[in-house]
Amino acid sequence: MMNYSIEMNQSKASFAQKLVQEQIDMKNYNLQQIAKLLKETFDKTYGIGWQCIVGNSFGCYITHLPNSFLYFSVEYFSVILFRTNLTIVIL
Repeated sequence: MMNYSIEMNQSKASFAQKLVQEQIDMKNYNLQQIAKLLKETFDKTYGIGWQCIVGNSFGCYITHLPNSFLYFSVEYFSVILFRTNLTIVIL
């Protein structure tokens, strides 16, 4: 049974789940690499500001932009993917 919470466009959620499943299919269980892949892919595809947490034991309390939060569990770990406001300051 998959635990999940979705507050995002279904196509984006499915895309994230597909990326993770591809890593599992390739036997890549490096959680840091999976988080990096999701963050960088979503930044490139949907614009900057995406954050990703991947692990098997964590708690979180976050603020995210509307319609940009996803939580789901697969096999041995869970994924939180969300988008925040980014303010870029050039000094």
